[in-house]
Amino acid sequence: MSFGITSFFFLTALASPVFAAPTVSLLIDHGYPSTGTLNIKSVLTSVSTRKGATFHFGSTYDTYTAAQSFQTSVFSTFFNHVVAENGCKWDATEPTRGTSDLTECQAVQSFATAHSNSFRGHNTFWHSQTPSWLPGSITASDLVTNVIPQHVQQEIQGMGASVTSWDVVNEIVGDGVSSGMTALQCVQNKGDWPTKTSDGGSTNLVTDLSFVHAAFSTAYQYAGSSTRLAINDYNTGSTNAKTACVLTVLKDVQTNTNIPYSRLAVGFQSHVSTSSFTPKAQLKSSFSDLAALGVNAM
Repeated sequence: MSFGITSFFFLTALASPVFAAPTVSLLIDHGYPSTGTLNIKSVLTSVSTRKGATFHFGSTYDTYTAAQSFQTSVFSTFFNHVVAENGCKWDATEPTRGTSDLTECQAVQSFATAHSNSFRGHNTFWHSQTPSWLPGSITASDLVTNVIPQHVQQEIQGMGASVTSWDVVNEIVGDGVSSGMTALQCVQNKGDWPTKTSDGGSTNLVTDLSFVHAAFSTAYQYAGSSTRLAINDYNTGSTNAKTACVLTVLKDVQTNTNIPYSRLAVGFQSHVSTSSFTPKAQLKSSFSDLAALGVNAM
């Protein structure tokens, strides 16, 4: 997930009170300068005031990213929010089973702090970019009971309570879903580990959503009291079957973990450009569905 630095697509979702239909406003709706210096960060304070809470607008960063001076300039004047592109993923944070290494993840967090930016955690569970010991021959029971809870605890507890939100699970819904699917069907449609023994495999492994529930339950136990816990995915936000599936899975998580909706969120990956983006009317509809539950859109 990332925000393209060259893209100029600025979206705010405003809902006050929580259950009111949000007003979706694009900066381009009101015009913007075509020449001169563009300092988005100076606009964010007024956006936050209108929203009634901090509006996080950011991009990805890793300490080994090229052109560090450019990155520093961008995060000083353009963004107010930082997420590690790779440094907080499973292969970086638990290279061997049971051994936590948050070096790169913490370095990105320190970069955010140094530039007066908040920090978002991405991610504690994903079928991709796993360490070499996964999937391995780990059983479904071991994965759900031990592996996932230990990893989520180590990462979230180790990064501290100031993290604004965590992508607890990342990209778990399939691209071939259809309307009316159950939460389990939405996830099984993905066809990747851990519903299968390997990505694209044919042998079943975890046959229910216990791995998702384990991740969220552990995250809720160890995250800060105001940290939002998110399902993050791509090709979502429009009024399509995949967006509906994400909401269905979110409701299943709430039912099975008792985490308040006020602590849950949906991350809409911002792979957008001037020629490829979700229509504003559809975003408003999707955000309204979340606002009705008290869930944040990210």
